[in-house]
Amino acid sequence: VRGAVVVNIDERELRRRFQTQDRHGEGEIIILGRDGTVLSHPNPAFFGDNQGGPSSLMELLADREPQGSFLAKLDGRELLVTHLRHPVMGWMFVRLTPADRVYGDLHHARNRTLQVIGGVIVVSVLLTLLTSYHLSAPVRRISRRARELSSLLPEGSSDDEGGGLLEVDETLGRLGNR
Repeated sequence: VRGAVVVNIDERELRRRFQTQDRHGEGEIIILGRDGTVLSHPNPAFFGDNQGGPSSLMELLADREPQGSFLAKLDGRELLVTHLRHPVMGWMFVRLTPADRVYGDLHHARNRTLQVIGGVIVVSVLLTLLTSYHLSAPVRRISRRARELSSLLPEGSSDDEGGGLLEVDETLGRLGNR
């Protein structure tokens, strides 16, 4: 005994279900039957067309794997064409997305990444300057103190005279008693 079950699915229902998966609403979804008949198309003029819609699209899909994607120019527009053939029914689901929409997302991600990198570099430079300032503070204090001490030494004294160390010791003692 052989039989067939026929289910009548409204094309608008098919379109509605697939359009909900289009997050930006800028792509077109085309469903082709096993023989290339247009089952669903954004342009109602192609609905039921047994040529598979625009001939240029069918030529592009003719020798393709059951699934995949490629860039193509259709009707003067550069499009990302993504296609998938249902293994049992043989239907071909085709999605056409404007290439500038795809590139726009990539350009946005690139620009955001460059902004983040620029911010990280600025923060890194500021942290480096702040850290080096704080780390060099003890050296600056020692240097300032050494200049103060050298200004307290009697003029003309030097270590070569032999009394220089004694004078420094006396000067330090006076500073300590202040």
